[in-house]
Amino acid sequence: MGEAMKKILTITALIWMLGTPAAGAADFLGAPVMSGGRTISQSERELKTGYGLPAARVADYYHQVFGDAGSSLKIRERGGQVWIEDFEARPWHKIVIESSPAGEAVVTITRDSWTWILTMLVFRFLGVFVVLLVLYLALSIFTAILYRSSRRPAGSEGK
Repeated sequence: MGEAMKKILTITALIWMLGTPAAGAADFLGAPVMSGGRTISQSERELKTGYGLPAARVADYYHQVFGDAGSSLKIRERGGQVWIEDFEARPWHKIVIESSPAGEAVVTITRDSWTWILTMLVFRFLGVFVVLLVLYLALSIFTAILYRSSRRPAGSEGK
């Protein structure tokens, strides 16, 4: 009986250890997806999931999951929505948690896109260009003012 019990415990332990990853939280593009939701829409670029919970409870779940992510994630609350944006090389760009008109939480996970990346690079380039242009104009104006105020009158060269 002792040997049979060891075999049963060993098999049970193996099944438990091998079965654990399958029972864990699902993910989309490496972003965790809270269990218990229904898929509203799914494509290669986006996953939209509805939950029969208030948006605050779903937001608490994501705050717990991403609590130790450090500075790589930015969590913002905007007008009843919670945005979790990624600033690293993860395949997903943002997670938006909002309330539907029915009062249920809707979570949208969006894929990072080259359109968004290139648009941000263009905006940053234009922003730097505008700042440099403003500095150039300000320096030109102040140089002209200093030049005109430091000129000597025409007859005072020899004095």
